[in-house]
Amino acid sequence: MKYQLYVQPDRGSEPFRRSMTAVQADGFVTTRRRSAVGVIILNPHEATMKLDHLAKVESRLRRAGLRANLMERHPAKSSFVRSFLVRVFHLKTVDIEQLSGSHLVMQTHHHEKPLISSSLEKRLERIAIRALYTVGLDFGEVVLTSLGGSGFTVTSISALPKAEATNSLESFARFAKNELAWLQGEHPSTMLLGMDPEFLVVDRGKGKIISASKYLEHGGVVGCDAVRTSERTIYPIAEVRPLPASSPRELVIHLMDALRAAARQIPQTAEWTWLAGSMPVKGFSLGGHIHFSGIPLTSDLLRALDNYLALPMALIEDERGRFRRPRYGFLGDFRRQSHGGFEYRTLPSFLISPRVTKGALSLATCIANNYWILKQRPLEQGLIHEAFYVGNKRRLNEAFAPLDREIRALPDYIEHQKYLEPFLETVRLGKTWDESKDIRALWNLGPLS
Repeated sequence: MKYQLYVQPDRGSEPFRRSMTAVQADGFVTTRRRSAVGVIILNPHEATMKLDHLAKVESRLRRAGLRANLMERHPAKSSFVRSFLVRVFHLKTVDIEQLSGSHLVMQTHHHEKPLISSSLEKRLERIAIRALYTVGLDFGEVVLTSLGGSGFTVTSISALPKAEATNSLESFARFAKNELAWLQGEHPSTMLLGMDPEFLVVDRGKGKIISASKYLEHGGVVGCDAVRTSERTIYPIAEVRPLPASSPRELVIHLMDALRAAARQIPQTAEWTWLAGSMPVKGFSLGGHIHFSGIPLTSDLLRALDNYLALPMALIEDERGRFRRPRYGFLGDFRRQSHGGFEYRTLPSFLISPRVTKGALSLATCIANNYWILKQRPLEQGLIHEAFYVGNKRRLNEAFAPLDREIRALPDYIEHQKYLEPFLETVRLGKTWDESKDIRALWNLGPLS
């Protein structure tokens, strides 16, 4: 599929428009052509960034787990203050500059580029991309300020670079051209799916977690995952990493192979149970990451996964799931992979049952194959966004009905109906999974020799 980028500049942004036009290439459009397949509209809702909405924007950022202070224009002076201006275009960093002075000013050191460690650069990039995505923007500028602590606070956010900053305008324009070239490049014709859902092994008799690292290696088809505490890194969580596949059915077959391998390596005793879901044991959040390759990561795809997959999943999760967010399972959580694909990390561990696993994988496939025609974004609404993070299922259920109708109208719904319909029916009926149940029985994992 060929992609086109449509950048919707704000009013009064003629310098930005001219800069974009100067690098215009085949496929980069500056007039709305929403009906065209593969058109990616960037910053469609930048009006929300107006000054009179700053309080709502700040609230939205905090709800999603980010530190934010947009209302105070001049943070208290301190010799420990560090501020960085991070420019982002379509889930990627354009550049990072350290701001001058001990308090927030919009003048950068053009004569000398400050040295930023790679770890700090990655941290700033991750926070800035997450902040812009959270408020519905696909490109813009974020100022991140540290007042001497370990974390960074979002102290300014803008949909567009400043008109007087010629270098910034040109950087955005060049980056837009490179992004389009990447989207228009050659991508594998077949999309592959993968996953790495997690589970815990718990000794019910003793009331304690059995560390997965006692029986599983770090790597491999089945392994253990880390939990970092203030003192050390431990590996209590088990993780299955089945071979990737081109269809949900094939991936489920690979998953069964991985689960059987786990059952052979972990002792099968009556007192031990395998638990999945969101947070079956207080303080231990579990994830169910779905991997995609052969399809470019776009902001449209990420928002479609949030609305059409993460939202219905939140409707059927155990009530304890809301305590997992926003530290884990926040909207738009993704990680790029070295092989060129990415993983979607917002979901809890869908190993909770075969029905949920099959439904999640099939729905993810349908979304990836059709996301440009899935147009509804209820999570952009403040009340629905809040409902997702606090676990207000009544409000989320009201948002799900139109999504359900759109999913069932997709051209490949019939192909995946066998896996999809039981999952969607569970959501419609408001059934909730039970994270205290041993998943081995559901996956037919008895004692194995």
